[in-house]
Amino acid sequence: MTKNHLYSAEDIKRTYESIQNHKRTKHIILNYSKNGGDIRKVALDGLDLSKVRRVLDLGCGYGFFTESLKGLLKKGAFIVGMDLIDGRNRDSFLTTVAGMGYRGEFIADNANSIKTMGDSSFDLIITSYSLYFFPHLVAEIARILNDDGIFIALTHTEYSLQEVIQLIPRCIEGLGLVPPEEILISRLFKTFSMENGKAQLAPWFEKTEQIVFNNSLTFPSENVNDCIEYLERKRHLLFKDTQDNYPERIDDIISSFYGGILEFAQKEDGIALTKDDVVFRCYKPRDSKSLQGLKKPRIFCCHCGSSLIQSEIEGKLRDHCPHCETIFYENPLPVASTIVVNEAREILLVKRKNEPYGGMWCLPIGFAETGEEIRDAALRELREEAGIKGTIKRLIDVDTIDNYFYGSMAIITYEAEATGGRLRPGDDACDAGYFPLADLPPLAWSSNRKALDIYMKLNRDTWAMVDSFKKLFPDIEAEEGLAPEVEKQKKFLSKVLMKMIAQDLEEISRSWADDLQSIAPDLAPHHETLLNMNRKVLRSVQVWLKGTSEAIDFDEFLQKGEKLCNLNIPLPDVLNAMALSRKSIWMHVVKKKILSSPLEIYTTLEMNNRIIFLYDKINYYLTAGYFKE
Repeated sequence: MTKNHLYSAEDIKRTYESIQNHKRTKHIILNYSKNGGDIRKVALDGLDLSKVRRVLDLGCGYGFFTESLKGLLKKGAFIVGMDLIDGRNRDSFLTTVAGMGYRGEFIADNANSIKTMGDSSFDLIITSYSLYFFPHLVAEIARILNDDGIFIALTHTEYSLQEVIQLIPRCIEGLGLVPPEEILISRLFKTFSMENGKAQLAPWFEKTEQIVFNNSLTFPSENVNDCIEYLERKRHLLFKDTQDNYPERIDDIISSFYGGILEFAQKEDGIALTKDDVVFRCYKPRDSKSLQGLKKPRIFCCHCGSSLIQSEIEGKLRDHCPHCETIFYENPLPVASTIVVNEAREILLVKRKNEPYGGMWCLPIGFAETGEEIRDAALRELREEAGIKGTIKRLIDVDTIDNYFYGSMAIITYEAEATGGRLRPGDDACDAGYFPLADLPPLAWSSNRKALDIYMKLNRDTWAMVDSFKKLFPDIEAEEGLAPEVEKQKKFLSKVLMKMIAQDLEEISRSWADDLQSIAPDLAPHHETLLNMNRKVLRSVQVWLKGTSEAIDFDEFLQKGEKLCNLNIPLPDVLNAMALSRKSIWMHVVKKKILSSPLEIYTTLEMNNRIIFLYDKINYYLTAGYFKE
């Protein structure tokens, strides 16, 4: 709709300029939607629009949403459509409006042009899957809406199409290239989404309704080509950053992408894409003058009392006193926030009592006071707003934002561990509770969402590891596996390996014996002797991993070495058998599929060094037995 920091006007035109593509996309969505409803009807359900005389459809396209207004508006209503793309959109939109018996106008321009429109110009304003291109204009939309007008915004969840979007970086990596930290279309969805839309609208409207439209596009394997066609019509949005970064490899990447979709659909007998949408209906726009909050403009110099002027200083427009030459620098206010997670992996949230964002949920958050450490401020706010005492575990994120109420803010978010207290709302909170990570309410602060995304990414590997271990060994206490400290990770993994060896000792030994037979068939007559020795070695590994004072009797291995020597078993064969023994432990771990993440691999390699040391010591005593006189 308008040029922004993510997509250019040309990118948008390439995606949306074909009406035929628009209508074909609409047809595919209708055919494969799990939700058989019409989101436009959901958006308009229960609204009395009979007095609406002037309508603005921002990002109107060919009139997709406008056509659903037929028979609902006041006779003689005037509908203005605005879209970046002219051409056939103009003709189609005006034909649609005329066919409904209304008058209309089409403005071919970007959305920023509403800044030139007068206050209270419209009774109804619509943005249908377009506001994420210009979320910075919400205040302007409120300004040009009548006091009793309605603003309707349709948008996606920020997880829309993630099943295929997450395939893009894999395809890039598969070609030996470096993918971006986040695919651009995911960033686009997050600019105005189901998850953050209400927080962006709340400052500008006294009342905001949120209606979730749960949906998915489900393509059977025999119709997967329709899925590919649907995605191909979004090619310029899906692959914008990939095209910019690797123009010479873009065809290979896209080919790999579609190949991956076909392979998945064949394996799983189809593919389902997340297509959850949401309707926001906003009422009673606020007067921007009432939204100045704590951010008041400076008028006089606090040093000499002279009137201030604004001058460009050091590349920025700054308040400046021409009399005493004082320059006033704008610095962000320090804000501390905490992430507290319970054993069920639920996030502690508080419900805000006051403006800004009264009635919305957020992490415990508040300003640091003069002379107060940020970490102390975070714990104080946790105690005051949620009644929970805690300790700081680690820093998660630092984010700077410009807020309509407070101005510039630096929000520092820590992970904290609850150590006491009783959950109860207090201070600026009217409610407090724990929420599942997969079902969080809309959050007041975008920085909270960002910090939680980072937190979940940091813990994803650990949680996957703990979950897999719980399935294998339900009786192991897994709380320590959630700790970020490497030593605690080692301790937890040690427990898992001990449990695995105890449970699967015979299976590991049989696998070891089979490998030994394949590389040293001459040792077959001594099979039972060597098998008993390996069982003893595995039990010694268990004791070693415990790290307790329980002693390993290495003299037994001295005696076993002497016995093996008397049986004329070559020492090199025995040492090779010990190497296979150590390998058999890790091959069994891989077979069980309980190690996959970088965190697990790093931690287990550290433990492997300890196990290597143990095997070296066993080998020393076995060898000494060969040379015992």
